[in-house]
Amino acid sequence: MISFSSLAILTLLTEEITNIFKSSFPKIVTRSRKSLVAILVGILLAISTKAGLLSTLGFNITYPLIDFIATGVIISRGSNFLHDLIEQANITKHIKRQNNKRSL
Repeated sequence: MISFSSLAILTLLTEEITNIFKSSFPKIVTRSRKSLVAILVGILLAISTKAGLLSTLGFNITYPLIDFIATGVIISRGSNFLHDLIEQANITKHIKRQNNKRSL
């Protein structure tokens, strides 16, 4: 499991490492390849840190590697996307709590 603050740090690291690659290798990391580089960096960071967003959100994951890959793709999308995702997760948790209170 991973905290949302750790996920945010991984997102920022992914963005910065991708920008470093783009600056260092401008002929290789073109504008069209930047997304691919970000996805690869995100997946490598998620796997190496064992960061799994799906398990953090309560999903029962049979194969942790799938969780790490999905997390890597999510963090590669950038901080705005992550912020929106966390906001949606918080709304979903709030709705579940409300439903649980009503059923009691």
